[in-house]
Amino acid sequence: MPRPRFHSLAPEVRQKILDVAAQAFAEQGFHEASYNGIIQAAGMSKGSFYYYFDDKMDLFAFTVQQAMQEAAESLGGLWDAHDDGRDFWVQVLDLCEQLFQAAMRHPRVVLLAKAGVGVWDNPRLRALTEGGNERMAAILAVGQAHGAVRTDLPMALLVALCMGLGESMDRFTLATMPADAKGLPEVDPAYLEMSVDLFRRLLQP
Repeated sequence: MPRPRFHSLAPEVRQKILDVAAQAFAEQGFHEASYNGIIQAAGMSKGSFYYYFDDKMDLFAFTVQQAMQEAAESLGGLWDAHDDGRDFWVQVLDLCEQLFQAAMRHPRVVLLAKAGVGVWDNPRLRALTEGGNERMAAILAVGQAHGAVRTDLPMALLVALCMGLGESMDRFTLATMPADAKGLPEVDPAYLEMSVDLFRRLLQP
């Protein structure tokens, strides 16, 4: 995360740094993006930049965090667990469709995620997804109330299984995206149904 001096910069300067970094990482990937090139494109000196970020990973993590925050704000309460009375798995499919549509509206998040394939196990990046466990537990609790999710395993294990499956699917999707992709492709209903079915087979009593 940025050092305190970064937050003392003028808002437009901070935004320029993030925009330049996001473009470089999204277009070139984490490993290929030049840290020095980002610094120069932002119009700053290498010496001064180290007052703001420790290293390239620090800059990448913060850039991803900001992109995720912008996307999350547009989602409103979409991620919040709720129950509208329909079949639980129908609700899950609807949630997946809405999340996929949201990802298409925020291609920067998708491209940054693709840029980070291979480094997502870094603790600084892992910390960005910790809130997902709580959201997943809340959704699974709704499923258990419907009798649609098994109760013979601890909730912590169910969450870990779901997060692991979801991450594997995300990694596959990102790894198979064309190198010149500008974001996610159009929603494929058959793929979404197949994805939900994988979770159903894992979780059903």
